[in-house]
Amino acid sequence: MSVPIRSSDELLAALREHPEWRDAIRREIFTEELLELPARFQRAEAERKEEQKKAWEAIRGLTASQERTDATLKSFIESTERRFAEVEKRLDAIGIEVNRSSGDLLEIKVGRYLDRYLCEIMATSEPIENRLWSVAAHIAVDAGAITASQRREVGAADALAAGIDAQGREPACAVLEVSKTVHTHDVERADRRAKLLLQAMRAAVEAAPSLFRDLFPVPPAKSFAVVVGRTISEPARREAERKGVVFAQEAGGYDWEER
Repeated sequence: MSVPIRSSDELLAALREHPEWRDAIRREIFTEELLELPARFQRAEAERKEEQKKAWEAIRGLTASQERTDATLKSFIESTERRFAEVEKRLDAIGIEVNRSSGDLLEIKVGRYLDRYLCEIMATSEPIENRLWSVAAHIAVDAGAITASQRREVGAADALAAGIDAQGREPACAVLEVSKTVHTHDVERADRRAKLLLQAMRAAVEAAPSLFRDLFPVPPAKSFAVVVGRTISEPARREAERKGVVFAQEAGGYDWEER
């Protein structure tokens, strides 16, 4: 059955009544390419979604791979740091041992060549042997000149010496502290021990002059604190100048002040 259509309004009304006519009209009006556009858009959208899905999966895969790489790198770094720390400990231990050996050799050298380090401050010098110090310290402790702990401290000095002061020509004694590099605590220790040595030797010589006549015909008048090393830190140098402590380099001594 045909339907007369005389205007566009009637055409639209007819299409609303007969929606199945629309496809037939489209085929008459539109080209094949235009008719395929909706299907193409649908396929393109589906492909876009598929590509987007693949892209996100790839990103997630890269993220997981990066996380694994980061974890591996972190583990490697931590392992390397532990190895370096162990190597540093071993090197420190080797350095400490080398320094200790170097310091021991320097102490032996100072004891053997005592005059080399004291000749600028003492006209004559000789070591106070342990046996003689032991007797003097015992007398000094009994006399109350020093305490037992102070006796041990002086006995721990690297070298003790007796002789004649180069300026006043009076009996004098000296304490030498040896360190590869002289620091402030070395200066303070030498100063303290030199004062204790003077107290002890004066008390011992006064109490038993015949025992010490070869070293001290009369009680010593002064005591020198000497620090021996290859170098001295700047704070230690200032402290030595303030306290009148002599710094003697391995090759010899310089600037000193009377105690």
